[in-house]
Amino acid sequence: MLSLVVATHGGLYVIKLNSSWEIEQSILVDDGYHYGVTVDHLPGESSTLIYAYRGGPGRLDELPREIRVWKFDGDTVETVEHHGLNHQAGDIHQITRQSESQFLLTNSLFNSVDRWNPNEGLISRFHLNGLKTDINHVNSVFAVDDLLAIMLHNFRKLESEIVVLDGSKDQLSELGRFSLKDLCCHNIGILDHFLYFNASSSRAIVKIDLHNLREVGRKGFSEHTKGLCSDGNRIFAGMSDCAARAERVRSSGWLSVIHPETLEVERTIQLSEASRGNSIGNVNEIRLLNQEDFFDTAGRADKQALANSINVPQSRIAIGMRRVWITTVDRTRLLGRKLVSK
Repeated sequence: MLSLVVATHGGLYVIKLNSSWEIEQSILVDDGYHYGVTVDHLPGESSTLIYAYRGGPGRLDELPREIRVWKFDGDTVETVEHHGLNHQAGDIHQITRQSESQFLLTNSLFNSVDRWNPNEGLISRFHLNGLKTDINHVNSVFAVDDLLAIMLHNFRKLESEIVVLDGSKDQLSELGRFSLKDLCCHNIGILDHFLYFNASSSRAIVKIDLHNLREVGRKGFSEHTKGLCSDGNRIFAGMSDCAARAERVRSSGWLSVIHPETLEVERTIQLSEASRGNSIGNVNEIRLLNQEDFFDTAGRADKQALANSINVPQSRIAIGMRRVWITTVDRTRLLGRKLVSK
C-alpha cells in the first residue's frame, strides 16, 4: 500500500492507495489552506513526521500562519507541534529540509528563499534579484546537498526560470539560471540528469535533459498541474480544476500516475474524502509517506548535471522573442478570454 500526503487549498489529507492504484483510505488531517510539505522518516521507527505550511482557510486570510507537524504511523495521524510564524512570515510555497535542524522555505511574498529552524525561527533570508516584493513569485525549491534549484514562477511578465543557488555558506548566493519555455510553472523534481516540472499555465508535465536543457518529454492535460512526487519508478502529479482563486477551496483534484521515461499516464485517481466528496480543493503539494520520495530527498538527482546546467548556452534571440510574445500576444489572448467569459 502506498501512502501520500496531499496539501490543497481546502485541507491537508493523507491518502492510502492499494496495489491497483485505488483509494483505500482518505483522512482529512487538517482544515484550511495548506501548501509546502516535507516529510522526515524517523530512524529506527516506522513513523514519519509531516511538516506542512498552513495559511488559514484561504490564502489571504489574516489568521496565524504556521508550520504544523504531524506524526504518521501507517494507520493514524496525530498532531505533534505547531510553529507560529510572525507577521514577517510572508506566503510560504514550498518546504524542504536542508539539514537535521534547518529547513528551506520559498517565500513568494518577500521574493525570497528563507532558512528556518523550528526552535530559532527565521535564520536568514535571500531575496532573488535583490527584490523584496513579490516580483518573481518564488515558489519551489529542490535541494541536492548544498546545491539548490529554485523555480521562479514569474507571473505572465517573463517566462519561468530555474535559478541555481549555492547553499554551502551562511548566506545563499546565486550561481546562475536558465530559462524555460513555459509560463507560471511550479514544482521541481530531478531523477538522474532529467528535470521534471509542472508547466501549470500550459497544463503539462515537462521533462528536460540537464546536460543540454533540451525538452525530451511533454505530457499535456486538461487540468491545472501542480504538485509532484516520485518513488523513482513512477511520478505522481497533482491535477486540479482550472478554477478562479475563490473557487479553489472546494474544487476537484486528481493524481496522475506517470512513467518517468515516457511520461505516459498509467492511472488517473480522483481524490476524495468522506465528508467532502470530490471537493477537496485544488492540489498544491504531494509527498510520499511510507517510502522515500526522490522529489523531496533528491536521492537520485545528478548534482553535477544540475551544477553544469547553468553553463549550457541558450539562445538570447529565442528568449527575447518569447518575452515579446508574453507581453503582447499572450496578454491579448488572455484579455479576449476574459471578455468572452463575461
